[in-house]
Amino acid sequence: MGLYEVGCSKGDKVACEALRRLLLSPILGQSPELQEDFERLCLGGYGVACAWLYEHLDAEVALQTLEPACAARVGEACEGVIHIQERRDASPEEIERLITLSCLSGIATRCRQIAQADLNWIEVRGGAFTMGTQHGEANERPAHQVRVPTFKLTRSEVTTRQYSACVLAGVCSPAGQGANCPAPLAMDRTPARCVTWAQARRLASWLEARLPTEAEWEFAATARGQRAWPWGHAKPNCSRALLVGCGMLASVDLREKDCVKGIPCDLIGGVSEWIEDVYHGDYNDAPLDGSAVTSGSYRRVVRGGSYTTPLEEISATRRADTPSEASSPLIGIRLATRDYPRCRRREDCLGEEHCIDGHCAIKKCRDCPCKHHNKCVYGYICSSKKGKCIKAACQSDSDCPGLYSSCRNWRCVEDKEHSVKDAINTYRDFVKAFNQGNSYLYFQTYMNPIPCWYRSKKNQFGIEHIRKKRDPYFNNPGSRLMISQVTLQHASVGEVGLAVEGSLYSSLSKQHLPIKLGILMVHHGGRWRIAAEVNTNAPPPGKCRP
Repeated sequence: MGLYEVGCSKGDKVACEALRRLLLSPILGQSPELQEDFERLCLGGYGVACAWLYEHLDAEVALQTLEPACAARVGEACEGVIHIQERRDASPEEIERLITLSCLSGIATRCRQIAQADLNWIEVRGGAFTMGTQHGEANERPAHQVRVPTFKLTRSEVTTRQYSACVLAGVCSPAGQGANCPAPLAMDRTPARCVTWAQARRLASWLEARLPTEAEWEFAATARGQRAWPWGHAKPNCSRALLVGCGMLASVDLREKDCVKGIPCDLIGGVSEWIEDVYHGDYNDAPLDGSAVTSGSYRRVVRGGSYTTPLEEISATRRADTPSEASSPLIGIRLATRDYPRCRRREDCLGEEHCIDGHCAIKKCRDCPCKHHNKCVYGYICSSKKGKCIKAACQSDSDCPGLYSSCRNWRCVEDKEHSVKDAINTYRDFVKAFNQGNSYLYFQTYMNPIPCWYRSKKNQFGIEHIRKKRDPYFNNPGSRLMISQVTLQHASVGEVGLAVEGSLYSSLSKQHLPIKLGILMVHHGGRWRIAAEVNTNAPPPGKCRP
């Protein structure tokens, strides 16, 4: 075997192939005398020898050879270490050693997979909420309505172990050093800190994620806009948030035990978190769709407070800012699900991403054999029937029709319940606007549409048979519309039918008249609009008119 080994080491392909056949020979493979030769070959870089070691030897014996080979940057030896550690259900200590060995040996992709495995995602269901407050600091005003699409946040902040893995993989630059900063290449599970905004963003790209927008962060921190705090309306204490007087930072595993199920942990306290948005002194001209502010000053938003923040200075709406190049022991990283940005060339993307189909994405296959979606290029999913990457039905919520039709797992899913609620709330907003003299009613007061109600099979309200006519009787300053009951008639993608009962007060006649309305709401131009108002109390004309 010595001649084949020498020939292979000099690049002789015939000799390498002969050596490979010898190593995989059942006869030689069963000879215990060859173990020393296999160990020597593995240390010399022969991957097939490393594979034989971890497939045929006892795990403890194989690791004694594979780990030195892995440290010597033999990639196959590292794969063997990984294989054995996973087979033995590795302890956290072994995983830390595994990350170090993998990254030092140049297996950056495997190192990223291990770091990604530590991410615990929580889905935050989208919706509308009031962002900011009229009663806080000047930079928290004005309060405004924002609609946030469904997204995911990591349950806890990124750990020092995950950031160290990125540094060892050669992607991230080392975190800053100083008082209360983690040691270089620390492998514990305390929150990563002492990193700049750019470093946090690069880590997010490496983990195929992103930094959350300010609207997303506040939406989650207020329990989708329904509470004062992530956990409810009760004020913070040391079991809910790590603020001043509650001790120092601990492992995220310990903190997660006290967190509310289904709510990201330590949004309040612990360490502040970098946000994608550029900082502005107020919410004037802020986006209303949950996206980030990307132009303006060099300062970035940080949210959530830290373990040095007094109780009276913390709230879910409180905003802070810091220079993007600052690295503080009080600022950490939380990740959100990735929406792949558009690009024209490779230089538009970060980290290991390439410009694929007009989006920044990790370079993957389009039509190759696959077992999971992560083998496919952006916008493609792995078909379990064909075992190949196929075009996805959608890539983002904008690809799906309807206000509440969102893209989940590359498929359009409609949430009719929330669609109906939003349509009803939009109609109530119209009523308020009418009572303030800022909107008008369009009634069919000169014919009774009830006999025509089901004439059209396409539309339950028969709108194509009814011509809008603005009613001058009630559209006068001082007229009022009072709603007593709203009943759902039908709902479909982008269309909701309502039956409304109430009364109208005409400032012209000084009378309150009972009224029943048929309302058709359609979603158009990014919001709900009233398509038709049918007055079902109008006197009958004798027959239906087309």
